[in-house]
Amino acid sequence: MRRIPLVVVSLITAMAAGATITIGCRRDTADETAAAPLVPVKVCRAKVLTLHPTLDLTGVIVAIPERSATISPQIGGWIKDVLVTESDTVKAGQELIRMDPRIAQINLEKVRASLLENEATLARLRNGYLPKEIDMARAEMAQAKANVGALRGQFDAAKSLHEKHEMSSVQYGKLASELQAAEAAFAAAEAKWKLMASGTRSEDIAKAEAQVAGAKADVNSAELTLQFCTISSPIAGRITRLSAQQGMSAQPAVVLATVTDLSDVFARVRIPNVYQTQVLKQADALVSVGTLPGKEFPGKFARTSGQADVNTGAVDALILVPNQENMLQPGLTCNVRLSLREIKDALVVPVTAIADRDGAHVLTLVRDGKAYEIEVQLGQKAGDLVQITEGVKAGDLVVTEGGYGLPDGCPVKIEQEPPGHEECPQRTR
Repeated sequence: MRRIPLVVVSLITAMAAGATITIGCRRDTADETAAAPLVPVKVCRAKVLTLHPTLDLTGVIVAIPERSATISPQIGGWIKDVLVTESDTVKAGQELIRMDPRIAQINLEKVRASLLENEATLARLRNGYLPKEIDMARAEMAQAKANVGALRGQFDAAKSLHEKHEMSSVQYGKLASELQAAEAAFAAAEAKWKLMASGTRSEDIAKAEAQVAGAKADVNSAELTLQFCTISSPIAGRITRLSAQQGMSAQPAVVLATVTDLSDVFARVRIPNVYQTQVLKQADALVSVGTLPGKEFPGKFARTSGQADVNTGAVDALILVPNQENMLQPGLTCNVRLSLREIKDALVVPVTAIADRDGAHVLTLVRDGKAYEIEVQLGQKAGDLVQITEGVKAGDLVVTEGGYGLPDGCPVKIEQEPPGHEECPQRTR
């Protein structure tokens, strides 16, 4: 935008009123120019220094993705209680939602009972049979052996009678069957006594141990299911979303709430392609939002998105901003002043010295008491200073006020000569 000097505004106003006035440096004859009064201007000298340029950007406050947690149930069921409301601040491990625990509690009691039963069986097998049980098995074996002896005596006597045809075949066959049954009972009683006397087999103990291990796993699973009935926050932060309601049915993996840590936030901005090589890691930044006038938040350049816009080459960048007072909320539009790579030996002048003429950057120099407008090429800007890359040299006397629109060679009167031989200000930020 062009700057219109005060003298030009005064001239336009006077002409509109039908007045005729004379100002300094009219483009008339040399005599008229020489007779014109001197134009007052303020100046300083172009100076070389280390410039700390900045880039002003507009962005938006966003939450840090890795500091946000979505809350979902790991089991299906009915929501019994919702213990928080949206925007509440919560601690890590704090209970947020309770599911109906009754079915989980019943199942836990069932598997615990099964574990006790399997542990009792294993204990009995490891301890072996009691002496009383072994004595009873020995007595049963002795009785079975005596029965075999008695029936064998009867069978031997019956055999002689059967051969003489003094006993029927039916009676003889019955005695033979009774003897076989007695011998089988004796064999079984003998095997039982030998087993009990020799102790429990290792494979039986191993089988019982496996059953105990399985029962313990069932108990652990049931206990975990019961724990899942209480849904807690994995991180400290603020409830930024809450869809859970008391009495509603919830299914696994359905998001019921979102907890976000807002102690730090990102300011997301877009950096033009021409500035990307000038942004350093951990570069300083100042962030401000319109809802907090006069408040600035210091930040640091964190990272870029890693993918440029296919049309402009610009990349999204994230500025890490401490937010201990929770004044910065996601979604707020923000302004970011990002520090760029410093420029050593930069020739600078005040921003107020630069004007626009038909799209070109110009400034006014004072040489031998006269004003001369020249076109310049600008570099980086830092605060109230701007770098001149072409058109001015160090020590040139630059007009900062009152020089716009003066014809070349116009005599001027310097109203202000800053200390230090009119050098430009030191401020670069």
